[in-house]
Order: sequence, then structure tokens, then C-alpha cells
Amino acid sequence: MSAWGIGRQSGAGSLAGGNTGLKPYVDRVVQWIPADVIALFMFGISVLKTQHPDPNPSLALLAGGLVVAPILVVLGARSRHRLDRKDGLLAVLSVPAFAIWSLAVPESGWHRIQWVAANPGWIVIITAAAALVFTGLAKIATDKM
Repeated sequence: MSAWGIGRQSGAGSLAGGNTGLKPYVDRVVQWIPADVIALFMFGISVLKTQHPDPNPSLALLAGGLVVAPILVVLGARSRHRLDRKDGLLAVLSVPAFAIWSLAVPESGWHRIQWVAANPGWIVIITAAAALVFTGLAKIATDKM
């Protein structure tokens, strides 16, 4: 189920943003991320946070999500049809989309960065702005292909 929009239907929208007011902005970004990556990322954070002592695997999971997202996009597209330039573009777009979405997820690797952890208000503003700019540019880019 690696396809655009499936992440939103599979419940990822409820994971993104929590009570920060980011949900409408982050929901726009979720459509560009394979649902499998969202599910694995959230599953990984949830499972590893139960271990004692807490291994704090967030940075590894964040890096893994950034690498796996475009791979799953290409594999998902290849399973449906012969790859074309638009598939490559969608794979590339999945990386910043995942980065923006994961910034709104508690316990993500971003929150291990001191400035991010110390400035939640700025993170809300940055995430919302990044989501708006990204989704606008991504739509323009994909509509031209």
C-alpha cells in the first residue's frame, strides 16, 4: 500500500500534529509520503520507547524514514507500471515531505536537536510554513509532468 493519500486514510493524519494546531498543515504533506513509512516510523518509536533503558532510537528512525520513503515510492510505482520521470519526482518529493511531517511527531529525531526541543513555538511556525510551501511547490511540479 505504498501510494499517495493512503497515509491519510490509514490514520496518519491523527498522528501528525497532535494538539499543536499543525494538523491541517501536516495533513497536506502526508499525501506525499508512502503510508508504510508513516506506519513503520510510528511503530518503531512506540515499540522502542517501551524498552528500558530507553534506547532513544529517534535519530536512526528519522534517517531510516528519509531513506526508505523514496525507495518505497519507486517500488510501489514499479509494481503498477513502468517507471517514468514523474515517479522519480514523486520519490524525491517523499523525502522533504517525510522530513516536514516527522518534525510534527513527538519523539522524532528532530526533538533530539537542542534548538528544536527548546523552541516548540518556532517549530510549529516553521512546520506550518514548510508544509504550505512544500505542498504548493509539489503540486506545481507534479502538475507539469
